[in-house]
Amino acid sequence: MEMDDLLIKKRLINAGFTTKEINFIAYWAEKEQLTIIEIIKDLRARFIGGIFIRLLVTTFCAWCFFKGDYNMVVIGIPLIFSFIMAEVFFPLNLGSKAFSKYKYIKQ
Repeated sequence: MEMDDLLIKKRLINAGFTTKEINFIAYWAEKEQLTIIEIIKDLRARFIGGIFIRLLVTTFCAWCFFKGDYNMVVIGIPLIFSFIMAEVFFPLNLGSKAFSKYKYIKQ
């Protein structure tokens, strides 16, 4: 393990990441042959995408509701499916930490 990785992991701990989250990030960095900072950048971008997808689906469901289409199948299934898929592809907890603490970690 390089000294830079140790320094970055220390910054991640100071930024509020748990050891489980740090191990997850380090695992993916090693698996994808990327640096930890590149994984943090990716998580940051995924967080923005996840928020956009959630807002888009929520807007669609609100539009269906206010339009008068109270069919819960039309509203409920896309809402539940998209939130599950968004959480799988765009984890909010880890992404929000990466988004808010990126400047501190990058130093």
